[in-house]
Amino acid sequence: MMPDALMSVKNLRWSRSDRVILDVPEFSIRSNEVVALIGSNGAGKSSLLKMLALLEKPDCGEIFFKNSPVTDRPLATRRKMAMVFQEPLLLSGSVFKNVAQGLVYRGLPGSEITRRVHAALSDFGIAHLARRNQKHLSGGEAQRVSLARAMVVEPEILFLDEPFAALDLPTRQSLAEDIGRVIRQREIAAVFVTHNAEELSLFTDRICIMEKGVLIQEGSPEAIFNRPASHVAARLVGVENILSGILLGPTATQGYQKVQVGPHQWIVPGPTLQSGTPVDLYIRPEAILPATDANIPNTFTGKIAKTISLSSQYKLVIECGFPVTILVSKGTHALQDVKPGQDFRFHVPPDRIHTESQ
Repeated sequence: MMPDALMSVKNLRWSRSDRVILDVPEFSIRSNEVVALIGSNGAGKSSLLKMLALLEKPDCGEIFFKNSPVTDRPLATRRKMAMVFQEPLLLSGSVFKNVAQGLVYRGLPGSEITRRVHAALSDFGIAHLARRNQKHLSGGEAQRVSLARAMVVEPEILFLDEPFAALDLPTRQSLAEDIGRVIRQREIAAVFVTHNAEELSLFTDRICIMEKGVLIQEGSPEAIFNRPASHVAARLVGVENILSGILLGPTATQGYQKVQVGPHQWIVPGPTLQSGTPVDLYIRPEAILPATDANIPNTFTGKIAKTISLSSQYKLVIECGFPVTILVSKGTHALQDVKPGQDFRFHVPPDRIHTESQ
């Protein structure tokens, strides 16, 4: 348990109908830390969030707030938290009434309620909607009201359960930027449940990956996106190339190894393992580059098996004894005319390859 943890859990376990939903020996959140929980459907991330928010009780284990068990002062602890769901769940009436409700329950004077509500509405760019009935809000506006309602009570920690899932892409991006800004300005902790960690990566301090109720990897966004520790983690963060190979031994350059992958020999950084060890290579599609010089290490030629035209990029699947997926700009390497069946040469920088023993 972190000595400076704002919240932490120990030996948390929760089951339903003889199925283990959560099995978390230890998990902590620091003050002002922003954490993203990611995982496939049923991984347990929303269940963990509800446990932290004191909306569900575990079968066993302890939950601490500032190193004190939450059972000591459950109501006082809840008042230091706020939660935002995928659906805004607004009350009937005006936007102002919705945002003010938590302050009314706390018995604050009217002048303080008005000040805080207008500040929260301004934070999320909806001060002009204060008098509007919630029935006449768009999905994005309603979620902004929900966020303002959560922030107006000045929580020490904010829980968000897939707050962008029902929104279109431009609204998601705009709202993610606003949430990140407000969280940093107010210096609070936050825990997000999301399927798309990349949209939070600009302000997320730590990403935690869950699978079957267990935390399987955690680290900074840079570490998680580029150095996944398993196939499950890799697929969740968009690492589309997972190649199996056999370690051959060190190269003449210290810190690099040779790996046989299908018909090709690759150069990869570390790790120091015995020759003959089966390894997995993890490579993000955007890390692979079109190449002209065939003499550079990790440069291979294959045939284009599939092309997918995206807004500003092509996604290419190259068959070179095994499939490799590449993302390239449409303005790169005269790629406007790429077609299945064409030869394609590509280069994989060794330092963009992450290697794990199988």
